[in-house]
Amino acid sequence: MSLKNIYDDIKSERITFGPHLIQRMWENGISIDQVLDTILNGRVNKKEKDERSQGHFTKYTISKGKIVVVVKDCKPGFIITANRRK
Repeated sequence: MSLKNIYDDIKSERITFGPHLIQRMWENGISIDQVLDTILNGRVNKKEKDERSQGHFTKYTISKGKIVVVVKDCKPGFIITANRRK
């Protein structure tokens, strides 16, 4: 798995997310378009093994401007959270 798989999932509209992302987007005034733009065009700040999957997948922390997104490269890709830096 890799970021390329996540990009492919976004482009084919297979990317997934849960209520935690929706809550954080609402709290921080972030749109889904901003989240997707950050993933596709942002800078990877951190890459780490996903502990919940016993390291089978990788989590990426990606930022663009003041938006920070965490995404997991499972199949399909999963957007974990999004926040706005102050």
